[in-house]
Amino acid sequence: MLTKDKIAQQELAAATASYKEVCPDASTFISDEKLDAAVEKLGDDVYDEAYGRTFLNKVMVGMSDDSIAGYVISVTTKDGYEGNITLSVGLLPDGTVNAISFTELNETAGMGMLCGESAFRDQFCGVKTDAFLLNKSGESTQANAIDTVSGASTSSGAIVNAVNTALDFYATNIE
Repeated sequence: MLTKDKIAQQELAAATASYKEVCPDASTFISDEKLDAAVEKLGDDVYDEAYGRTFLNKVMVGMSDDSIAGYVISVTTKDGYEGNITLSVGLLPDGTVNAISFTELNETAGMGMLCGESAFRDQFCGVKTDAFLLNKSGESTQANAIDTVSGASTSSGAIVNAVNTALDFYATNIE
C-alpha cells in the first residue's frame, strides 16, 4: 500500500509539473464538473477516428486568482512508432495553443525522440487554429502546418493528431 501511494504521489507531481509547463500563468489547477463529465462520457473509446487512436485522459482548468489562465488537456495516442505517446496541451482561454509537454514519449532514439525537442514542440506554440496539418516536405510557411521530424513521420503525425484531439475537445466543450 505504501508503494502504491508513493507511485500515485509521483504521478501527480509529474502531471502537475506538466500542467505548469504548458500553462505557466496558472497558480492552481482545478477540475470542472462539466468537462469531467464530457471526458467520462467518452469512456475508454477512441476520441474520433479522424484523429487516429487518441484518447482523452483529463482536462484541468488553470486558475490565476479568480480568473481562468488556460486549460490543460491530457491526450494519449496509441499511434506512436514505439507505442503510446501521452502529452499535455496547454490552451489559452481563447483556444490558442500555449505549449505542449510530454508525460510519456518512448520513441526511437535519434529519430522519434526528437519530437520531444523544442524545435518540434515549439511549432505548436502561439498558434490559434481549428486543426494542425502535418507537413512532410519541410519548411512550411503556414502557421498551422507542423513540419515533421525527418525520419519520424509516424511519431510526428501521432502527435499532431493528439493535439488536434485537444483542439476539437476545446471547440466542442469549452469554447
